[in-house]
Amino acid sequence: MILVLVFAWVVFAHVVPTESFDVYFWATPGAVVVKGLDGVEFWRGDAVYHLVATDAAGRCFALVNRPYLYNLQIQPITLQVSVPTTAELSPDLLESLRRSGVSLPPRVGIVLNFTLPLPPLILANVYKASVASLHAPYGYPLWAVNLGPKVNATAAATDCRSVFVGTVAGELYLLRDGKVVDVRSVGSPVTAAAYGRAEGVFYVGTADG
Repeated sequence: MILVLVFAWVVFAHVVPTESFDVYFWATPGAVVVKGLDGVEFWRGDAVYHLVATDAAGRCFALVNRPYLYNLQIQPITLQVSVPTTAELSPDLLESLRRSGVSLPPRVGIVLNFTLPLPPLILANVYKASVASLHAPYGYPLWAVNLGPKVNATAAATDCRSVFVGTVAGELYLLRDGKVVDVRSVGSPVTAAAYGRAEGVFYVGTADG
Protein backbone atom coordinates (compact mmCIF):
# COMPACT_ATOMS: atom_id res chain seq x y z
CA MET A 1 0.00 0.00 0.00
CA ILE A 2 2.91 2.34 0.75
CA LEU A 3 4.19 1.89 -2.79
CA VAL A 4 0.75 2.73 -4.15
CA LEU A 5 0.60 5.94 -2.12
CA VAL A 6 4.10 6.97 -3.19
CA PHE A 7 3.31 6.33 -6.85
CA ALA A 8 0.06 8.31 -6.57
CA TRP A 9 1.91 11.20 -5.01
CA VAL A 10 4.39 11.17 -7.89
CA VAL A 11 1.64 11.49 -10.50
CA PHE A 12 -0.22 14.16 -8.49
CA ALA A 13 -3.09 11.88 -7.55
CA HIS A 14 -5.13 11.86 -4.34
CA VAL A 15 -5.63 8.49 -2.62
CA VAL A 16 -8.22 7.80 0.08
CA PRO A 17 -7.92 4.30 1.60
CA THR A 18 -10.40 2.52 3.84
CA GLU A 19 -9.50 1.90 7.48
CA SER A 20 -8.54 -1.70 6.70
CA PHE A 21 -6.57 -0.67 3.57
CA ASP A 22 -8.34 -3.32 1.47
CA VAL A 23 -9.92 -0.79 -0.92
CA TYR A 24 -8.70 2.63 -1.93
CA PHE A 25 -10.21 5.45 -3.97
CA TRP A 26 -7.73 7.04 -6.35
CA ALA A 27 -8.44 10.51 -7.73
CA THR A 28 -6.29 11.64 -10.66
CA PRO A 29 -6.80 14.86 -12.67
CA GLY A 30 -8.90 13.01 -15.25
CA ALA A 31 -10.56 10.04 -13.53
CA VAL A 32 -11.54 8.45 -10.24
CA VAL A 33 -10.68 4.78 -9.76
CA VAL A 34 -11.77 2.28 -7.10
CA LYS A 35 -9.15 -0.45 -6.62
CA GLY A 36 -8.49 -3.33 -4.30
CA LEU A 37 -5.27 -3.96 -2.42
CA ASP A 38 -4.24 -6.46 -5.09
CA GLY A 39 -4.61 -3.80 -7.80
CA VAL A 40 -7.90 -5.09 -9.24
CA GLU A 41 -9.91 -2.20 -10.62
CA PHE A 42 -13.53 -2.26 -9.44
CA TRP A 43 -14.77 0.94 -11.05
CA ARG A 44 -13.52 3.90 -13.06
CA GLY A 45 -15.25 7.17 -13.93
CA ASP A 46 -14.15 10.22 -15.88
CA ALA A 47 -13.83 13.36 -13.78
CA VAL A 48 -12.04 16.72 -13.95
CA TYR A 49 -9.77 17.81 -11.07
CA HIS A 50 -12.13 16.35 -8.54
CA LEU A 51 -12.23 15.46 -4.86
CA VAL A 52 -13.04 12.04 -3.43
CA ALA A 53 -13.98 10.98 0.10
CA THR A 54 -15.18 7.85 1.91
CA ASP A 55 -15.89 6.62 5.41
CA ALA A 56 -13.62 4.35 7.48
CA ALA A 57 -15.19 1.15 6.18
CA GLY A 58 -15.46 2.20 2.54
CA ARG A 59 -19.25 1.70 2.52
CA CYS A 60 -19.60 4.47 -0.10
CA PHE A 61 -17.65 7.28 -1.65
CA ALA A 62 -18.43 10.90 -2.39
CA LEU A 63 -17.19 12.58 -5.54
CA VAL A 64 -16.98 16.31 -6.24
CA ASN A 65 -16.42 16.63 -9.96
CA ARG A 66 -15.43 20.01 -11.41
CA PRO A 67 -16.11 19.74 -15.14
CA TYR A 68 -16.31 22.47 -17.74
CA LEU A 69 -19.89 22.87 -18.92
CA TYR A 70 -20.63 24.20 -22.38
CA ASN A 71 -23.80 26.08 -23.22
CA LEU A 72 -24.26 26.36 -26.99
CA GLN A 73 -26.90 28.46 -28.71
CA ILE A 74 -27.27 28.02 -32.47
CA GLN A 75 -29.12 30.70 -34.43
CA PRO A 76 -29.87 29.82 -38.07
CA ILE A 77 -29.24 32.57 -40.64
CA THR A 78 -30.82 32.80 -44.08
CA LEU A 79 -30.49 35.28 -46.93
CA GLN A 80 -33.57 36.13 -48.96
CA VAL A 81 -32.97 37.39 -52.50
CA SER A 82 -35.55 38.65 -55.04
CA VAL A 83 -34.51 38.72 -58.70
CA PRO A 84 -36.76 40.44 -61.29
CA THR A 85 -36.67 38.89 -64.74
CA THR A 86 -38.84 38.11 -67.76
CA ALA A 87 -40.28 34.86 -69.00
CA GLU A 88 -41.02 34.06 -72.61
CA LEU A 89 -44.24 32.09 -73.08
CA SER A 90 -44.34 29.39 -75.73
CA PRO A 91 -46.74 29.81 -78.71
CA ASP A 92 -48.63 26.66 -77.68
CA LEU A 93 -49.24 28.06 -74.19
CA LEU A 94 -50.36 31.41 -75.59
CA GLU A 95 -52.77 29.67 -77.97
CA SER A 96 -54.24 27.57 -75.13
CA LEU A 97 -54.72 30.66 -72.96
CA ARG A 98 -56.28 32.55 -75.86
CA ARG A 99 -58.87 29.77 -76.33
CA SER A 100 -59.72 30.12 -72.64
CA GLY A 101 -60.27 33.84 -73.04
CA VAL A 102 -56.94 34.87 -71.52
CA SER A 103 -54.72 37.12 -73.54
CA LEU A 104 -51.07 37.53 -72.54
CA PRO A 105 -48.09 39.09 -74.28
CA PRO A 106 -45.27 36.77 -75.42
CA ARG A 107 -43.05 38.12 -72.63
CA VAL A 108 -44.19 38.65 -69.01
CA GLY A 109 -42.34 40.11 -66.02
CA ILE A 110 -41.82 37.85 -62.99
CA VAL A 111 -39.93 38.00 -59.70
CA LEU A 112 -37.89 35.00 -58.51
CA ASN A 113 -37.57 34.71 -54.70
CA PHE A 114 -34.68 32.68 -53.27
CA THR A 115 -33.94 31.74 -49.65
CA LEU A 116 -30.25 30.90 -49.22
CA PRO A 117 -29.06 29.18 -46.02
CA LEU A 118 -25.90 30.65 -44.47
CA PRO A 119 -23.60 29.19 -41.79
CA PRO A 120 -25.37 29.46 -38.41
CA LEU A 121 -24.35 31.87 -35.69
CA ILE A 122 -22.99 29.87 -32.71
CA LEU A 123 -22.90 31.49 -29.26
CA ALA A 124 -20.87 29.49 -26.73
CA ASN A 125 -20.63 29.98 -22.98
CA VAL A 126 -18.13 27.97 -20.96
CA TYR A 127 -18.09 27.79 -17.17
CA LYS A 128 -16.65 25.49 -14.54
CA ALA A 129 -19.17 23.84 -12.24
CA SER A 130 -18.95 21.68 -9.10
CA VAL A 131 -21.09 18.54 -9.12
CA ALA A 132 -21.21 16.56 -5.85
CA SER A 133 -22.43 12.95 -5.90
CA LEU A 134 -22.70 9.98 -3.58
CA HIS A 135 -21.88 6.48 -4.86
CA ALA A 136 -22.14 2.90 -3.69
CA PRO A 137 -18.74 1.27 -2.94
CA TYR A 138 -18.21 0.06 -6.51
CA GLY A 139 -19.36 3.17 -8.33
CA TYR A 140 -23.16 2.94 -8.63
CA PRO A 141 -24.46 6.54 -8.38
CA LEU A 142 -27.03 7.20 -5.64
CA TRP A 143 -27.64 10.92 -6.18
CA ALA A 144 -25.95 14.08 -7.40
CA VAL A 145 -26.22 17.84 -6.84
CA ASN A 146 -24.98 20.57 -9.18
CA LEU A 147 -23.61 23.33 -6.94
CA GLY A 148 -23.18 25.72 -9.87
CA PRO A 149 -20.29 27.66 -11.37
CA LYS A 150 -19.60 29.86 -8.30
CA VAL A 151 -18.65 26.97 -6.02
CA ASN A 152 -14.92 26.17 -6.14
CA ALA A 153 -14.76 23.04 -3.99
CA THR A 154 -11.54 22.46 -2.05
CA ALA A 155 -12.48 19.74 0.47
CA ALA A 156 -15.04 16.96 0.81
CA ALA A 157 -16.14 14.38 3.38
CA THR A 158 -18.98 11.89 3.77
CA ASP A 159 -20.54 9.60 6.37
CA CYS A 160 -22.38 7.68 3.60
CA ARG A 161 -25.61 9.52 4.32
CA SER A 162 -24.56 13.13 3.89
CA VAL A 163 -21.86 14.76 1.80
CA PHE A 164 -19.97 17.76 3.14
CA VAL A 165 -18.26 20.19 0.73
CA GLY A 166 -15.97 23.07 1.65
CA THR A 167 -14.97 25.82 -0.77
CA VAL A 168 -12.16 28.29 -1.35
CA ALA A 169 -14.55 31.08 -0.33
CA GLY A 170 -15.07 29.49 3.09
CA GLU A 171 -18.56 28.19 2.37
CA LEU A 172 -19.74 24.89 3.85
CA TYR A 173 -22.39 22.86 2.01
CA LEU A 174 -24.23 19.96 3.63
CA LEU A 175 -25.89 17.72 1.03
CA ARG A 176 -28.31 14.86 1.60
CA ASP A 177 -30.59 12.84 -0.71
CA GLY A 178 -29.72 14.97 -3.73
CA LYS A 179 -30.46 18.30 -2.03
CA VAL A 180 -28.59 21.12 -0.30
CA VAL A 181 -29.86 21.00 3.30
CA ASP A 182 -27.58 23.61 4.89
CA VAL A 183 -25.09 26.30 3.86
CA ARG A 184 -22.78 28.13 6.27
CA SER A 185 -19.57 30.16 6.09
CA VAL A 186 -16.36 30.13 8.10
CA GLY A 187 -14.89 33.18 6.38
CA SER A 188 -11.66 31.47 5.31
CA PRO A 189 -10.71 28.97 2.58
CA VAL A 190 -11.49 25.40 3.59
CA THR A 191 -8.41 23.19 3.27
CA ALA A 192 -9.61 19.91 4.83
CA ALA A 193 -12.78 18.13 5.88
CA ALA A 194 -13.55 14.96 7.84
CA TYR A 195 -16.67 13.25 9.11
CA GLY A 196 -17.31 12.67 12.80
CA ARG A 197 -18.44 9.48 14.46
CA ALA A 198 -21.81 11.04 15.26
CA GLU A 199 -24.17 11.22 12.29
CA GLY A 200 -24.23 14.59 10.57
CA VAL A 201 -21.12 15.89 12.40
CA PHE A 202 -18.22 17.10 10.24
CA TYR A 203 -14.93 18.78 11.04
CA VAL A 204 -13.16 21.34 8.87
CA GLY A 205 -9.72 22.84 8.61
CA THR A 206 -9.20 26.30 7.17
CA ALA A 207 -6.33 28.38 5.89
CA ASP A 208 -6.46 30.34 9.15
CA GLY A 209 -6.14 27.18 11.24
